Amino acid sequence: MPYEIPNDLFKLSPLPDERKEAYINMAKGWLPTMMAAVVETSEDGWKPCGMSDPTISNGVTLCKKVTEGNPVVMIRGQTIIPDYSVEDALMSQKSINTTARLRNGLHANDPMNIDSSVLHVLQKGDDPADDTPLAQIVWAAFQAPAVIWARDFCWLQYVDKTKDSKGRDAMVCACQSIDDFEQCHDLQSTHKYVRGYICTTGYIYTETDTPGEILVTYVVQVNPRGAIPKFVVNLVAAGQGENAGRVRDSTVALNSILKKFNKCVQDGDPTREHPRVRSIDVSSSLVYANKTQAETYTAEEDGLLEILIHPTCGDSIICNEDTYALDKLTGLPPALRMNVVKGQEVEIVFRNKSSSAFGKKFKQVWWYGHVLGRRSSSEASLATSLPTQKKKSKGIMHKIKKTISPKKKTPVVVEKIKVVEKVVEKLVQSEQDVETAYKRGFLGGVACCVVLIAVALQLR
Repeated sequence: MPYEIPNDLFKLSPLPDERKEAYINMAKGWLPTMMAAVVETSEDGWKPCGMSDPTISNGVTLCKKVTEGNPVVMIRGQTIIPDYSVEDALMSQKSINTTARLRNGLHANDPMNIDSSVLHVLQKGDDPADDTPLAQIVWAAFQAPAVIWARDFCWLQYVDKTKDSKGRDAMVCACQSIDDFEQCHDLQSTHKYVRGYICTTGYIYTETDTPGEILVTYVVQVNPRGAIPKFVVNLVAAGQGENAGRVRDSTVALNSILKKFNKCVQDGDPTREHPRVRSIDVSSSLVYANKTQAETYTAEEDGLLEILIHPTCGDSIICNEDTYALDKLTGLPPALRMNVVKGQEVEIVFRNKSSSAFGKKFKQVWWYGHVLGRRSSSEASLATSLPTQKKKSKGIMHKIKKTISPKKKTPVVVEKIKVVEKVVEKLVQSEQDVETAYKRGFLGGVACCVVLIAVALQLR
């Protein structure tokens, strides 16, 4: 498991409003440069990264440009993302506004990541779907190849919606280092982290002339500083543009999972029209080999709670001591079901019994919880509220039996939990329809990790 530094490593204090405003205004000034990079050509100094013109790798068009006063080249990668919108991209990027979400996304997608932290949120809306831009100060550290010291970075990130030169919708996630932020002190003497510098870097999502698809442009210019020769940095820099392709592929994969979730939600209660499950509505958990990961769901209504579970890096995961597997024919996710009352906190414990020596070091589990407009006494029992009591050991033979004959949950098999008889009886007597709850989830896919993965790859 990646090493996480203490939360109090940096002595943070509130920033004055005038300083917040200065940072936000500075970040707004980056947007014209980022938008220009989308449409600039060879006349503006862009050249193909390889021998062919254009240079295309894995469906990504790669270019490079030398900028005045910077020894490190700027790289641009561009590709098309199907079945996606600028609005979807905007919500995804703006949802990564906490340390927990940032850590989850980086740990999931970059093995070089040591740790990361959102140090200050300068501006954000009440919901990623609103019009308020996201501005925040971020820190992250990344391992480097043997003999080379690790690198860390402190940068200002700004996410906002804008227009391209043709008046079409566009979205920019711009990042640049800020050396004047004294609260993020240098860690070279204590942790042997060399502080690198992020120049013009970020993602731009723009509409195209084809409905239902968007162009993603990734621009990266990172100086690792330290003793790494700049010609070596420039020699391997072209590969960083391929992050645009990784964003495309991860977005397509997540869209496939969302379609499955939406089908299950609609099929589970076809009598009503349900809001579309979006990327910001789902949660992601990393479950490392031989480890458990506990999550909490808070019910927003009385009714039958359904939690759809979609593991990746494997087609099954243990949840609350039972195995949940994707349907072999349809690929649809299984569901954990239990009766809940409004405000009840339900603990969900994922367990990964696989060994990192023989496979992936973690499984990533996408899950989505919502309350159906009914309660059930026959399908599921009342969920046990937090805190849950530790189960007593039943001896070695019980463990052997569980290992040999694990129970598998399919989309039609429900969770069996200890029934609290009197409460269930009361729930059945007062059974009534309720509205489906809106579950605030979080998206931790690669497409939300913005420039962070690219920063790490720059130093490999």
